Amino acid sequence: MTQIRTVLAVSAAIALAACGGSTTPSDGGVGGDVVSRPDVIVPSDGGCPAGLIVCGPVCADPTSDSNNCGGCGRSCRGGERCSMGTCVPGVMCTAPQTSCGGSCVDLQTDNANCGMCGRSCPAGSTCAMGACQCAMGQVACRNECANLATSATNCGMCGRSCGPGGTCAMGMCTCAPTAIRCMDGSCADVSSDPNNCGACGRRCGMGATCVSGTCACPMGAMMCGTTCANVQTDVNHCGACGRRCTGAIGCAMGVCQCPAGATLMGTACVNLQTDVNNCGMLGRQCSDSQACVAGACVCRSGLTMAAGGACVDLQSDPNNCGALGTRCAGQACVMGMCRPAMDCTRAMGVRLCGSSCVDTSTSPFHCGDCDNACDRDEVCIQGNCRSYDPAAGCTTCPCASCAGETCCPGAAPGAVPICVGGGRCG
Repeated sequence: MTQIRTVLAVSAAIALAACGGSTTPSDGGVGGDVVSRPDVIVPSDGGCPAGLIVCGPVCADPTSDSNNCGGCGRSCRGGERCSMGTCVPGVMCTAPQTSCGGSCVDLQTDNANCGMCGRSCPAGSTCAMGACQCAMGQVACRNECANLATSATNCGMCGRSCGPGGTCAMGMCTCAPTAIRCMDGSCADVSSDPNNCGACGRRCGMGATCVSGTCACPMGAMMCGTTCANVQTDVNHCGACGRRCTGAIGCAMGVCQCPAGATLMGTACVNLQTDVNNCGMLGRQCSDSQACVAGACVCRSGLTMAAGGACVDLQSDPNNCGALGTRCAGQACVMGMCRPAMDCTRAMGVRLCGSSCVDTSTSPFHCGDCDNACDRDEVCIQGNCRSYDPAAGCTTCPCASCAGETCCPGAAPGAVPICVGGGRCG
């Protein structure tokens, strides 16, 4: 029964449109054209009557619907209507007038639409032949017409100010007793002008004022270079000018504030659980073959702990090939087996570096080329050493804290995931 009612509603809408009517109010078309918007609910079978198209939940006429003009979702701008599938001015104007914002204007003489819709003429000027014209002896300077011979704000040229108390005569500034003439011909009170403080062209930094010719910061701030900074709260000047906090969440009472789980070392926040340069305690560095996991230096992923604490790759180490202590006499270690060196050169994706057969696209000791070792805080991705940061608050990937970077598995078994730039993990 519901479907029958819907079909009847569609038929009624078509009949009404054929008689010049509309199922919804007109969108404002005038000038004799009736703008129809048959927003008929699409029947349950998904089809629309001839001449209409499905636009979401409704059937629309793309030739006249200002919300779907020429296609679904193509809306006409304010003051326009849809005619034959094209957005046209909503008001039909007769030459020489043009429709601008729903009104008919003459672009040749209209001060608010001079030469084109929306172009207004400065105060004191008039629109003639589509161009803003100032009175004789004046020129258009931004939003006003000015006589460059006498205007104190446009003396000799637009924008040249004679300053407070200054006057302009014959295009030359006569400065007030408290001001001096600068090289550009303008006047400045160098005792109080923040753009000319103490001398012409000497600008005070952001937030500063000019007092007796000297740039001064508001109470609670101090001058750091050319900027006023509150060294109690500014992370770029925390406790002193230029003392920048690294990895901090803020500065309070002149001290860098670290996020939960991090420790302050100077002005840098470090995580003793994951930082290879401060593993378990400040200053404790892991070796190049190790990663920091839970505050302890452990072998990187893919490496095995050998005697003396060294981490070796059983897949390529000729002194520990396939197993700890297995040496390759005069041969290379190729994928965990002692083989002739030529077997490495024949294999795909690996390269012989000394007696080690390695994948230079991922090896942290031969990254991109033999003996090109990555630093402790880097991983090898596609033959390039890339720095990384621990993925804060995550145990697996993906991780929201890796915003703009790629979440990759940790550099060692049990390590937290890492955030790496470059778009790939390896």
